[in-house]
Amino acid sequence: MEWILLWYEKPVHVKGNLAEIPFPFKEVIYWGDYLTPARLIKKVKPDRILFYEIIDLRQIALIVTASAYQVPTYYSDHGAAGDKEATIKYIQTKTFKNHTLPYLINRLKNHFFDSLRSKLFFFSVFKGFRSRASYIKYFLLPFKMLRRSSHEVLLHSKFTERIPVIPIVFNEPNYEDFESYTGASKEKIFFPGVPFFDQYYRDSYSTADYLVYIEHPYYEDQLANWTFEHHQFVARKLFAFAEKNKVKIYIKLHPRSDLKIWEGYTYNKEYIEIIQSGDDLTFLYLQAKLILGFSSSLLNGFLSVKKNVVLIGWNPEPHIEGTDFSSTGLCHASLDINELDTKYQYWLNHNLAVENELNYQAFLKKYNYPFDGKARQRIIQVLLDPASIRLDQSF
Repeated sequence: MEWILLWYEKPVHVKGNLAEIPFPFKEVIYWGDYLTPARLIKKVKPDRILFYEIIDLRQIALIVTASAYQVPTYYSDHGAAGDKEATIKYIQTKTFKNHTLPYLINRLKNHFFDSLRSKLFFFSVFKGFRSRASYIKYFLLPFKMLRRSSHEVLLHSKFTERIPVIPIVFNEPNYEDFESYTGASKEKIFFPGVPFFDQYYRDSYSTADYLVYIEHPYYEDQLANWTFEHHQFVARKLFAFAEKNKVKIYIKLHPRSDLKIWEGYTYNKEYIEIIQSGDDLTFLYLQAKLILGFSSSLLNGFLSVKKNVVLIGWNPEPHIEGTDFSSTGLCHASLDINELDTKYQYWLNHNLAVENELNYQAFLKKYNYPFDGKARQRIIQVLLDPASIRLDQSF
């Protein structure tokens, strides 16, 4: 297969070096180079189009036009801990005043002609609709997005023409989230399992004498009312616990976390190691005797391989932000960081993912099925030959 990347509006928007991406792109093309989606398809002549987002006006226009030109379209999921309610809650924080208005002002002030071209691209589409009602919904999208975020508008403006023909969705919770803003029926979804966790699949693995703390950028992203003082408080509690118990803790930072903040703290490097990226993180996770983490996609993988996990809600107002994996009965939950001192030994002695086999099997059915290390193979196969795989699985 030869891949062409279409993501950026124009070359000046490219961040980083595309040559460093571990993926063999034959070519990089830009939205701004094509006046209409029809011209894009006629010039590029793609055999199929794989979307990673389907909420932007240009993306929607291309999906509709591809259908008119009989070019197969796919959507690929990217995440393993979907939460419909959390998504809706997050969308509600994107108000007109703090999100839509600043975006509109920036586009009109600094990117007026780019904005104009994007609207011409969108409104050039007349073919590919199954009904007049669908076209009217399509036509009204840009006007509705003047007042609300695109995701919020799509929650209430559903029509089948804007859904790729084959949506690849990793699990049931992700489907619930996907369905909320597309209306896609479950019979049309391809569920391959979570490909990222293929690398976690092992017949057996050893356990080493260390803990892993999965940090989340709540402070950097201004979520859950985090402040610098709270960030500092959590960090110091971890440092003190590690030194007191003489146990190594690897603090794994999120890609959006500010490494400089952590490097500015004082801690005993014999017991604390702070990492943000690396090639051997899979083994680091799989060999940890205990994992402390906020709700994220990673917890899906950890529970899939029965790791001993403590789901933490150490927020200024204690709560679980996102999917509450403790409801599966497979991991501990902690809302108070002081429980490190009172419950640590109990957590170590009770791996709930091992102790509750029935819950574990139910978890896999919902979050990562089938878990066999072959999800990537199934995705590649459906891209190559969609007719070879049934799309009406009932997992």
